[in-house]
Amino acid sequence: MRNDPLCVFTVRGIPVSANAMYGTRSDGRRFLTKAARAWKKIVSEEAWVMWHEQVKQHYSASHLLVGETLQVVCTFYGVPQMDVDNLLKCTIDGLKTGIGIDDKYFNDVKAERGHSTASTAKGAVITITAQSVEALFTQDRPFLDAETIAAIGRGIARRAAKKRTSATRRAS
Repeated sequence: MRNDPLCVFTVRGIPVSANAMYGTRSDGRRFLTKAARAWKKIVSEEAWVMWHEQVKQHYSASHLLVGETLQVVCTFYGVPQMDVDNLLKCTIDGLKTGIGIDDKYFNDVKAERGHSTASTAKGAVITITAQSVEALFTQDRPFLDAETIAAIGRGIARRAAKKRTSATRRAS
């Protein structure tokens, strides 16, 4: 069992609870709310960037040793008094898209409330740790097909680059 985290990153924004993830149309069909889509997008983009910076740089893309199962700890900051475990569903959905690993491999998922201060922004710190080492990504057994992974990666990388360019312009 590895004790050192594979990846730790911060996601700034307003986490969406499982109770606020879905709305209902007049015809009775359910849909993902705008707030839930926004939070999932922020989580997936940040996860994709940080996963590639912190984890994939140490392993080849086709044989990434990250563990048979992963432990995910989400520490939420600046959230109202509520059950923080209600914030996990939308966060985990964004995380699995960002790192390209199905959440069935997230064996141990925990939600924690961080101690907020006046300077603490709303959001979450997400820590991913491998629980036992085994090849999850192999050419024989991909979790998502290569075309889907590439499409997700291109879209997220494009949005992340646009964000960095925009931030650089504002700083200049």
